[in-house]
Amino acid sequence: MFEQVSGLLDMRKGRGFYNTYNAENFLMRWPLDHLFISSEFRFGEMHRGEKVGSDHFPFFAAIYPEPNGAEKQEKDRQRKTS
Repeated sequence: MFEQVSGLLDMRKGRGFYNTYNAENFLMRWPLDHLFISSEFRFGEMHRGEKVGSDHFPFFAAIYPEPNGAEKQEKDRQRKTS
């Protein structure tokens, strides 16, 4: 619902599961943390880090500004949701 209301893009969609919580319990992990970007950015890479002593795993993402490609990305997104 947040994605629809905000108009932002979910970087995890179509890229698999990134179970970032609960680092303390192997059986109770799920993708709690999210990363949304506007259409002016492009996805580079994304990965979950190793356990660092928190109840969440670190989550890394590389995104790149590309304001000239926003219109194309919006058209692609609308095509996928229709």
